[in-house]
Amino acid sequence: MSNSTFKIPKVGDHTKWVNAYNLLKLSGAGIAIASVLEYAVEKAFQLDQGATSSRNIIIHVYPAVGDDLAALDSIRDHALLSKKYEPEDYKCEFIETGQEFLHYAPDGRVVIIETSPTRGADASVLEGSIEIYFMHGTSENGPSTDIVMLPMRLVVQQPINFKKYYVVYCHALTTLRVGEVPNEADEGQHNNNTLHYIGITKQGWQRRFQQHLSDARRGSPLLFHRALRDFYVGSKQVQHRVLEVCSSEKEAMDAEEEFVDGAMPNLLNTEAFENFTDSWYFGTLYPKGLNMIPGGYAGLKVLHKLGALQDGKRVDVDRRDKILIDSIKRDGRAGQANPLISAHWNDPDYAEKIICGPEGRLSTEQIHEARKLELTGMNNAEIAKAVGAKNELQIDRLLAGRTYSRIGRPN
Repeated sequence: MSNSTFKIPKVGDHTKWVNAYNLLKLSGAGIAIASVLEYAVEKAFQLDQGATSSRNIIIHVYPAVGDDLAALDSIRDHALLSKKYEPEDYKCEFIETGQEFLHYAPDGRVVIIETSPTRGADASVLEGSIEIYFMHGTSENGPSTDIVMLPMRLVVQQPINFKKYYVVYCHALTTLRVGEVPNEADEGQHNNNTLHYIGITKQGWQRRFQQHLSDARRGSPLLFHRALRDFYVGSKQVQHRVLEVCSSEKEAMDAEEEFVDGAMPNLLNTEAFENFTDSWYFGTLYPKGLNMIPGGYAGLKVLHKLGALQDGKRVDVDRRDKILIDSIKRDGRAGQANPLISAHWNDPDYAEKIICGPEGRLSTEQIHEARKLELTGMNNAEIAKAVGAKNELQIDRLLAGRTYSRIGRPN
């Protein structure tokens, strides 16, 4: 088969549709993907006579494979297979050049572009979204796929550069590994396998996320950082959603407070973001999510009550985690139990979700079954085989109480 894949031209400094600066700050995608989006918008809006509010654009970005026809066929087959699992009412279509839906980005990466009508109950408030799937394959450094989602209005036909704006973001971290499927009881319940965290930054959120990863590697006790240690590398996917950009700190803090609490401020239509691959919810304060304190100024009040902040002292939004980490470490050095950590880890249901999630660890069901089998007189080697443990040592440690002690015994 000949390679008829079209190479999308690189855009210059001035684009018709896309604000390349905002795309870089809000998605981490540079000029190559800005060029792809420019091309996609031009094609997609032809379907709706330039109505920017009525279309979603989805870009799948694969590594560069050159003219390797076998690799291109594999990508093509994967995309066609995914189509079989789309709901009947989900009218998502490939953007094609000629009769080919594979394209090359200007930097040589392979891209597939899809577009769909924005869905929602109230057509008057429909808002299109941009979704970018960065496909890494099996990775030793992170997830198989990074998904970035943002409202289209922030990037397309947006004359304002958000240089000094605050970004309110949500990270969704799945506990599922590559090749792993949800338990039958969790089928269709995406949130049962997903942990959410909402935050604010004045930086690009990608830079802030790298700081979160660095804190996680250094052993931070915060729940989000614990979850990153356990689930980030080798997971199926991590979603990064831009909820809003705000021109003032107060506006951003107020929005974060409402999002974390479970409200939906300033979002025109949440249904415009939801499709069959993306099920999520607002409200990420523990125990629903990974935020340990309320969002916005309500969270600062909690830090004051903990003695972590001096009255009247101004706090940079990007330094709140450090203040909380220092507070927990300070209490630890003083031999005191930090009230936030105590509250979170004294909750057996939440601890169970975190402790039993990572690949290679025993599930709650395996733990309960192993303890039952011990009562029958079965030896540890037999128990390990019966419950599907990684090895006998895993069962030795469990039954000796050295691991999984937080996971209660079944009734």
